[in-house]
Amino acid sequence: MRVLPNFADWSLRRKLVSIIMFSCAVCLFVSLSVMVVSSVVSRYRSVLHELSSLADVLAENGQAALVFADKAEASRLLESLKDRPELYAAWMVSVDGSVLASWSRGTANIDVPSDFRRPFRELRTNFWSRRAELFTPVIKNTELVGLCVVTSRFHRAMERSTGRFGQEFGGGGAGADIGLSVGNPLAAHHFQADRGVGDGRAAYRRG
Repeated sequence: MRVLPNFADWSLRRKLVSIIMFSCAVCLFVSLSVMVVSSVVSRYRSVLHELSSLADVLAENGQAALVFADKAEASRLLESLKDRPELYAAWMVSVDGSVLASWSRGTANIDVPSDFRRPFRELRTNFWSRRAELFTPVIKNTELVGLCVVTSRFHRAMERSTGRFGQEFGGGGAGADIGLSVGNPLAAHHFQADRGVGDGRAAYRRG
């Protein structure tokens, strides 16, 4: 028993309608896929830019705490990061390498990266793991007084971006399904009409 229709038996009109509808569905799928990828990459760059700006502010405000080894002030500054969901952990490190204050999302204590000593600013990131580490030297009057280390995990930010376009993609897919469901009966109608015309011609010739 044949399950799939035989494309060779279709009329020319039905073939054209089916090909056009299939081409429209493929174009819609490709367009929305490009939009999703573009949105994810744009959001990724935006998060990195926000992380860099935040680290600059933290380093600027933490100068006094590092100079005077004020643990309470350093802890207060780091605790203010909890309102940023993409941030995962942060440390203020004195110039001698000792951790003045630390903060992490959740209850677990996270150690500062072992290779944190950096004489210059460095951003380490991996797009596929959705993680970033930013090392920012704290300089006061041309003198290095410490270091700010901030780590980020921006899964939620990326998920929000892909989720928004996923809804649009679902809507576009529904539109394609509606188009195909409309196009197929239309093609079937033309197919039946062509068959009717053909049968009428054959009966006329026999008569």
